[in-house]
Amino acid sequence: MKVHLYRDSDVFYNEIVRALKENSAENSLFLGLLQQTIRGNNLPLFMCRAENDVFCLQTIPNQAVLAFKTRQPSASTMNMLVQALKDRPITRFIGVKEPVLRLVHLLAKVRSSSVLTVMKQRLYQLNHASLIPLTSGTIRKMNREDLPFVAKWIQEFDDEANLSEKRITVKEAEKTARQQLDKGGLYLLEVDGIPVAMANATRKMGQSVTINLVYTPRPFRKKGYATSCVTALCHQCIKDGFSVVLLYTDLGNPTSNHIYQEIGFEPVSDSVVMEVKKVD
Repeated sequence: MKVHLYRDSDVFYNEIVRALKENSAENSLFLGLLQQTIRGNNLPLFMCRAENDVFCLQTIPNQAVLAFKTRQPSASTMNMLVQALKDRPITRFIGVKEPVLRLVHLLAKVRSSSVLTVMKQRLYQLNHASLIPLTSGTIRKMNREDLPFVAKWIQEFDDEANLSEKRITVKEAEKTARQQLDKGGLYLLEVDGIPVAMANATRKMGQSVTINLVYTPRPFRKKGYATSCVTALCHQCIKDGFSVVLLYTDLGNPTSNHIYQEIGFEPVSDSVVMEVKKVD
Protein backbone atom coordinates (compact mmCIF):
# COMPACT_ATOMS: atom_id res chain seq x y z
CA MET A 1 0.00 0.00 0.00
CA LYS A 2 1.26 3.46 -0.89
CA VAL A 3 1.11 6.61 1.20
CA HIS A 4 -2.32 8.20 0.86
CA LEU A 5 -2.41 11.97 0.32
CA TYR A 6 -5.42 14.08 1.33
CA ARG A 7 -6.98 17.28 0.09
CA ASP A 8 -10.09 17.17 2.28
CA SER A 9 -9.38 18.05 5.93
CA ASP A 10 -12.68 16.65 7.17
CA VAL A 11 -12.09 13.24 5.59
CA PHE A 12 -8.56 13.20 6.99
CA TYR A 13 -9.79 14.15 10.48
CA ASN A 14 -12.53 11.52 10.54
CA GLU A 15 -10.12 8.76 9.56
CA ILE A 16 -7.57 9.86 12.17
CA VAL A 17 -10.10 10.02 14.99
CA ARG A 18 -11.11 6.43 14.32
CA ALA A 19 -7.50 5.26 14.11
CA LEU A 20 -6.33 7.11 17.22
CA LYS A 21 -9.31 6.55 19.50
CA GLU A 22 -7.21 4.41 21.88
CA ASN A 23 -4.47 7.02 22.30
CA SER A 24 -6.04 10.35 21.43
CA ALA A 25 -4.45 12.07 24.45
CA GLU A 26 -0.85 11.61 23.33
CA ASN A 27 -1.82 12.67 19.80
CA SER A 28 -3.88 15.63 21.01
CA LEU A 29 -1.54 18.19 19.43
CA PHE A 30 -2.04 16.64 15.99
CA LEU A 31 -5.81 16.32 16.37
CA GLY A 32 -6.18 19.79 17.84
CA LEU A 33 -4.16 21.52 15.13
CA LEU A 34 -6.10 19.75 12.38
CA GLN A 35 -9.39 20.65 14.00
CA GLN A 36 -8.30 24.30 14.22
CA THR A 37 -7.55 24.38 10.49
CA ILE A 38 -10.99 22.94 9.78
CA ARG A 39 -12.72 25.51 11.98
CA GLY A 40 -10.75 28.32 10.34
CA ASN A 41 -11.36 26.99 6.82
CA ASN A 42 -7.59 26.82 6.28
CA LEU A 43 -6.32 24.02 4.07
CA PRO A 44 -3.13 22.44 5.54
CA LEU A 45 -0.02 22.53 3.38
CA PHE A 46 0.26 18.74 3.50
CA MET A 47 -1.74 15.80 4.89
CA CYS A 48 -0.98 12.11 4.49
CA ARG A 49 -1.09 8.69 6.10
CA ALA A 50 1.11 5.64 5.71
CA GLU A 51 -1.02 2.52 6.07
CA ASN A 52 -3.44 3.29 8.89
CA ASP A 53 -0.67 3.70 11.46
CA VAL A 54 1.26 6.93 10.82
CA PHE A 55 -0.18 10.34 9.98
CA CYS A 56 1.57 13.56 8.95
CA LEU A 57 0.19 17.10 9.09
CA GLN A 58 1.89 20.29 7.92
CA THR A 59 0.15 23.57 8.73
CA ILE A 60 3.13 25.98 8.64
CA PRO A 61 6.27 26.13 6.46
CA ASN A 62 9.10 23.70 7.25
CA GLN A 63 7.33 21.95 10.15
CA ALA A 64 5.10 18.89 10.47
CA VAL A 65 3.35 17.14 13.33
CA LEU A 66 3.20 13.34 13.37
CA ALA A 67 0.60 11.03 14.92
CA PHE A 68 0.91 7.29 15.52
CA LYS A 69 -1.63 4.56 16.09
CA THR A 70 1.11 2.54 17.76
CA ARG A 71 4.52 3.55 19.08
CA GLN A 72 6.12 0.80 17.00
CA PRO A 73 5.00 1.18 13.37
CA SER A 74 6.37 -1.43 11.00
CA ALA A 75 9.59 -0.78 9.10
CA SER A 76 7.70 -0.83 5.79
CA THR A 77 5.23 1.79 7.02
CA MET A 78 8.03 4.10 8.22
CA ASN A 79 9.92 3.70 4.95
CA MET A 80 6.77 4.55 3.00
CA LEU A 81 6.47 7.83 4.87
CA VAL A 82 10.17 8.59 4.44
CA GLN A 83 9.81 8.25 0.68
CA ALA A 84 6.81 10.59 0.74
CA LEU A 85 8.71 13.19 2.79
CA LYS A 86 12.22 13.02 1.35
CA ASP A 87 11.71 15.80 -1.22
CA ARG A 88 9.26 17.92 0.73
CA PRO A 89 10.48 21.18 2.34
CA ILE A 90 9.87 19.94 5.88
CA THR A 91 12.82 20.04 8.25
CA ARG A 92 11.21 20.02 11.71
CA PHE A 93 9.09 17.17 13.11
CA ILE A 94 7.05 16.93 16.32
CA GLY A 95 5.47 13.88 17.91
CA VAL A 96 5.76 10.94 20.31
CA LYS A 97 9.42 10.32 21.10
CA GLU A 98 10.18 6.74 20.01
CA PRO A 99 8.64 6.65 16.52
CA VAL A 100 9.68 10.24 15.69
CA LEU A 101 13.30 9.39 16.46
CA ARG A 102 13.08 6.38 14.14
CA LEU A 103 11.55 8.45 11.37
CA VAL A 104 13.96 11.40 11.46
CA HIS A 105 17.02 9.14 11.43
CA LEU A 106 15.67 7.24 8.42
CA LEU A 107 14.87 10.53 6.69
CA ALA A 108 18.27 12.02 7.52
CA LYS A 109 19.97 9.05 5.90
CA VAL A 110 17.94 9.45 2.70
CA ARG A 111 18.59 13.21 2.63
CA SER A 112 22.26 12.87 3.62
CA SER A 113 21.52 15.23 6.48
CA SER A 114 22.05 15.49 10.22
CA VAL A 115 19.56 15.16 13.06
CA LEU A 116 19.21 17.80 15.77
CA THR A 117 17.09 17.59 18.90
CA VAL A 118 15.36 20.95 19.37
CA MET A 119 13.30 20.10 22.44
CA LYS A 120 12.38 17.16 24.64
CA GLN A 121 8.83 17.42 25.93
CA ARG A 122 6.50 15.58 28.26
CA LEU A 123 2.73 15.41 27.99
CA TYR A 124 0.80 15.56 31.27
CA GLN A 125 -2.85 14.94 32.05
CA LEU A 126 -4.59 16.41 35.06
CA ASN A 127 -5.73 14.04 37.78
CA HIS A 128 -8.83 15.90 39.00
CA ALA A 129 -8.65 14.21 42.39
CA SER A 130 -5.13 15.57 42.94
CA LEU A 131 -5.77 19.16 41.78
CA ILE A 132 -4.57 21.56 44.47
CA PRO A 133 -6.87 24.32 45.78
CA LEU A 134 -6.84 27.79 44.28
CA THR A 135 -3.87 29.89 45.40
CA SER A 136 -2.92 33.58 45.21
CA GLY A 137 -4.41 36.06 42.77
CA THR A 138 -7.39 35.78 40.46
CA ILE A 139 -7.68 35.01 36.77
CA ARG A 140 -9.72 36.78 34.15
CA LYS A 141 -10.07 36.51 30.39
CA MET A 142 -7.86 38.69 28.27
CA ASN A 143 -9.60 41.79 26.92
CA ARG A 144 -8.84 44.26 24.11
CA GLU A 145 -6.99 46.65 26.41
CA ASP A 146 -4.49 43.87 27.15
CA LEU A 147 -3.39 43.45 23.52
CA PRO A 148 -0.15 45.51 23.68
CA PHE A 149 1.46 43.75 26.64
CA VAL A 150 0.06 40.30 25.75
CA ALA A 151 1.70 40.61 22.32
CA LYS A 152 4.97 41.49 24.05
CA TRP A 153 4.63 38.48 26.37
CA ILE A 154 3.90 36.18 23.42
CA GLN A 155 7.05 37.35 21.64
CA GLU A 156 9.11 36.87 24.81
CA PHE A 157 7.59 33.40 25.27
CA ASP A 158 8.51 32.42 21.70
CA ASP A 159 12.07 33.70 22.17
CA GLU A 160 12.53 31.58 25.30
CA ALA A 161 10.63 28.47 24.21
CA ASN A 162 12.25 28.09 20.75
CA LEU A 163 9.01 26.63 19.39
CA SER A 164 9.55 27.67 15.78
CA GLU A 165 12.56 27.71 13.47
CA LYS A 166 12.45 31.49 13.21
CA ARG A 167 11.60 33.85 16.06
CA ILE A 168 8.29 35.61 15.53
CA THR A 169 8.28 39.31 14.70
CA VAL A 170 6.46 42.05 16.58
CA LYS A 171 3.70 42.06 13.96
CA GLU A 172 3.31 38.29 14.15
CA ALA A 173 3.09 38.48 17.94
CA GLU A 174 0.43 41.18 17.67
CA LYS A 175 -1.52 39.01 15.21
CA THR A 176 -1.30 36.02 17.56
CA ALA A 177 -2.51 38.17 20.48
CA ARG A 178 -5.55 39.28 18.44
CA GLN A 179 -6.26 35.66 17.52
CA GLN A 180 -6.14 34.63 21.18
CA LEU A 181 -8.53 37.46 22.04
CA ASP A 182 -10.98 36.25 19.39
CA LYS A 183 -10.74 32.63 20.56
CA GLY A 184 -11.39 33.64 24.17
CA GLY A 185 -9.11 31.07 25.79
CA LEU A 186 -6.27 33.22 27.11
CA TYR A 187 -6.42 34.09 30.82
CA LEU A 188 -4.35 36.50 32.89
CA LEU A 189 -3.48 36.14 36.55
CA GLU A 190 -3.85 39.40 38.42
CA VAL A 191 -2.32 40.19 41.80
CA ASP A 192 -3.42 43.49 43.38
CA GLY A 193 -4.96 44.43 40.03
CA ILE A 194 -1.71 43.92 38.07
CA PRO A 195 -1.41 41.19 35.36
CA VAL A 196 1.58 39.03 36.33
CA ALA A 197 1.21 35.80 34.30
CA MET A 198 -0.80 34.19 31.52
CA ALA A 199 -2.01 30.77 30.41
CA ASN A 200 -4.18 29.67 27.52
CA ALA A 201 -6.91 27.02 27.18
CA THR A 202 -6.84 25.74 23.60
CA ARG A 203 -7.44 22.75 21.29
CA LYS A 204 -10.86 22.09 22.77
CA MET A 205 -12.11 18.73 21.49
CA GLY A 206 -15.18 17.28 23.12
CA GLN A 207 -14.29 16.84 26.79
CA SER A 208 -10.58 17.56 26.21
CA VAL A 209 -8.68 20.85 26.47
CA THR A 210 -4.97 21.70 26.40
CA ILE A 211 -3.23 24.41 28.40
CA ASN A 212 -0.35 26.24 26.72
CA LEU A 213 1.29 29.68 26.53
CA VAL A 214 2.10 29.52 30.24
CA TYR A 215 4.31 32.55 30.80
CA THR A 216 5.46 34.84 33.59
CA PRO A 217 7.47 37.96 32.66
CA ARG A 218 10.90 38.18 34.31
CA PRO A 219 10.01 40.92 36.83
CA PHE A 220 7.29 38.67 38.34
CA ARG A 221 9.13 35.34 38.47
CA LYS A 222 9.98 33.18 41.49
CA LYS A 223 6.77 34.20 43.24
CA GLY A 224 4.61 31.20 42.34
CA TYR A 225 2.51 33.11 39.83
CA ALA A 226 2.75 30.48 37.06
CA THR A 227 1.56 27.84 39.51
CA SER A 228 -1.33 30.04 40.61
CA CYS A 229 -2.28 30.88 37.01
CA VAL A 230 -2.31 27.25 35.81
CA THR A 231 -4.10 26.06 38.95
CA ALA A 232 -6.82 28.67 38.53
CA LEU A 233 -7.18 27.89 34.82
CA CYS A 234 -7.50 24.15 35.59
CA HIS A 235 -10.35 24.93 37.98
CA GLN A 236 -11.94 27.10 35.26
CA CYS A 237 -11.62 24.31 32.66
CA ILE A 238 -13.31 21.83 35.01
CA LYS A 239 -16.03 24.39 35.71
CA ASP A 240 -16.50 24.72 31.95
CA GLY A 241 -17.12 20.97 31.69
CA PHE A 242 -13.77 19.58 30.49
CA SER A 243 -12.89 16.21 31.99
CA VAL A 244 -9.50 15.87 30.26
CA VAL A 245 -6.98 18.68 30.80
CA LEU A 246 -3.61 18.25 29.04
CA LEU A 247 -0.36 20.17 29.17
CA TYR A 248 3.07 19.89 27.49
CA THR A 249 6.30 20.76 29.28
CA ASP A 250 9.91 21.25 28.25
CA LEU A 251 11.94 18.48 29.91
CA GLY A 252 14.86 20.89 29.93
CA ASN A 253 13.01 22.85 32.60
CA PRO A 254 12.85 20.58 35.68
CA THR A 255 11.26 23.35 37.75
CA SER A 256 8.13 23.57 35.62
CA ASN A 257 7.82 19.77 35.45
CA HIS A 258 7.94 19.60 39.24
CA ILE A 259 5.42 22.44 39.59
CA TYR A 260 2.87 20.82 37.28
CA GLN A 261 3.08 17.52 39.11
CA GLU A 262 2.48 19.38 42.37
CA ILE A 263 -0.63 20.97 40.84
CA GLY A 264 -2.00 17.51 40.01
CA PHE A 265 -0.72 16.63 36.52
CA GLU A 266 0.54 13.10 35.79
CA PRO A 267 2.86 12.04 32.92
CA VAL A 268 1.27 10.48 29.81
CA SER A 269 4.14 10.22 27.31
CA ASP A 270 7.30 11.92 26.08
CA SER A 271 7.53 13.75 22.77
CA VAL A 272 10.28 15.47 20.83
CA VAL A 273 10.86 18.31 18.41
CA MET A 274 13.51 17.21 15.89
CA GLU A 275 15.22 18.82 12.90
CA VAL A 276 16.64 17.14 9.83
CA LYS A 277 19.05 19.54 8.14
CA LYS A 278 22.22 19.65 6.12
CA VAL A 279 25.01 21.02 8.31
CA ASP A 280 27.67 23.16 6.64
